[in-house]
Amino acid sequence: MKPARSRRGSALTEFTLVGLPLLFVLISIFEMGRGMWNYHTLEEAVEEGTRFEAVRGQHLQAQPACASNEDSCGASLNGVATALANAAVGLPAANWSATLTAGSSSHTCSPLSSCIGVTTTWPPGGNNSPGTLIQISATYNFQSGLAFYWPGSAGKAFGTVVFTAYSQQTIQF
Repeated sequence: MKPARSRRGSALTEFTLVGLPLLFVLISIFEMGRGMWNYHTLEEAVEEGTRFEAVRGQHLQAQPACASNEDSCGASLNGVATALANAAVGLPAANWSATLTAGSSSHTCSPLSSCIGVTTTWPPGGNNSPGTLIQISATYNFQSGLAFYWPGSAGKAFGTVVFTAYSQQTIQF
């Protein structure tokens, strides 16, 4: 058995060799979980936005209550953008964009917050009849703090991964 003097500092060396890589793995697991949560949230928001629009075609827009206030029926860019933003809990509307397509019409909200407050009718006339295909595609820039811990990354910005989501349905009414 070695004397205590020759074993001094071995705990610090062992922690450096084992503890720091384990700490990096733990941080990586949390970042992967956060990324997966953001991706799932984006997918669900796009699906919800598509459902929201699929039931707001020409028959709903023709109702007297909708003619006086399109936002009460969601028949505007504001209605769609607000539905998308409300469904994407935790994803700031300034960090992602959406492209809305109805029939032959298309509109891009980049970022999504640029369409909030816009009262332009959506889907536009001629592209809001039952059976018309509604599509929403979105992109979200996920910024991971993981790149900060990579060797040689000093002074570099955080890594960004672009998540995309897509959904389509037909107008029902």
